[in-house]
Order: sequence, then C-alpha cells, then structure tokens
Amino acid sequence: MPALTKRLSLSLAALCLSALPALACPTGKAVEIEWNGSQFAGQVLDGPDANGNCLVSYDGWDETWNEWVVVSRITNLDVAPPVAAACPVGASRQIEWNGSLWDGTILDGPNAEGACFVTYEGWDESWNEWASQDRIQPVEVAAPAGASCPIGASLEIQWNGDWWDGSVLEGPDAQGHCFVTYEGWDASWNEWVAPDRLRGAD
Repeated sequence: MPALTKRLSLSLAALCLSALPALACPTGKAVEIEWNGSQFAGQVLDGPDANGNCLVSYDGWDETWNEWVVVSRITNLDVAPPVAAACPVGASRQIEWNGSLWDGTILDGPNAEGACFVTYEGWDESWNEWASQDRIQPVEVAAPAGASCPIGASLEIQWNGDWWDGSVLEGPDAQGHCFVTYEGWDASWNEWVAPDRLRGAD
C-alpha cells in the first residue's frame, strides 16, 4: 500500500504540473520580473519547466541574461503603453545620448514604459538600447499645405496593385508622405507612402 500511495502522489503531482503552462507561464506576454530586489520589464519566453519555472528575457538586456525564474518573481503587466507613446519602426531619428544628438533608427517599441528600442548609425548592435520618448527628436519639416496623416488610423494602403489593411504611424514628411505599417506584416515592410496610396478602410 505505501508504494501505491507514493505512485498516486507522484501521478497527482505530474497532473498538477501539466496544468502549469496556461496558469503559470503566459508565453509572449510582457511582465515585470523581480531580480535582486528590483523590478525589471521583460517577457515570458517559455515554460513551465519540470520545476514549474518560466524562461524570461529582460527588456534592453541581451539573451545572456535570460533565465528560468520561479512564478512568484513574475508580475503580469495589464497596462498598455502610454497613449502618446509612438515608435515608428524603421524611421530615422536623432537620439540624445550623454548630452549629444546621434543619428539612429527606431527598431521596436513602445515597451511598457513607452520607450523605443533604437540603434545608432555607425555603431554596432551592442549600443542598441531602449530610449525614452523625450530622448528621441521629432521630425521638424515643413509639410506641403493641406498634407495630413491620420496617425493611428486604420486604413487601406495600395501596394503592387492591391489594397492592404494597415495604419499610419507618422507624418507627413516634407513631401507630404505618411509612414505606414501593414497589418500582419513585420516592421521591415513599414514605409513612407504618398497620400494617393491611402484610402479609408471599408
């Protein structure tokens, strides 16, 4: 009987552990992770493992910092990035660093704090970082009279003879073009388009 009880206990533990993925490790979700007494923004990558731990990454830190952590160190973030925060991925910008302005490009974002992930022109990726909005210089150009880009608006964008769902991220630029992203396509497809390639979504 003791041996049977032990087997039953192990089976129950395995059953409970099998329910952990949905319960304990929300893969792909932005979270806060406790590390050394402080909270850091990050993301759940995988899990749980055999011990019920989740694999996490830390925003702005390379993959060598990824680690398996106990669930009690993870806090789900149910807040959206600040409404005013915008990171037009692929757009060139000047970024303040150490009191000077440097040419760079926005790669990703915003994260939970509203920061944009940027790279610096002429510097390798080890210098890539999350930069707060106040460090990223706006585009100051004189757009043609009457030019307008409804930032955040969902619309259709003409590309190669077809119309595709997307939204406006930024603009207008000096030519009156709008910077757009295509729904379901990654940021490498973001581009500046002329107003005649935009129409309201049906």
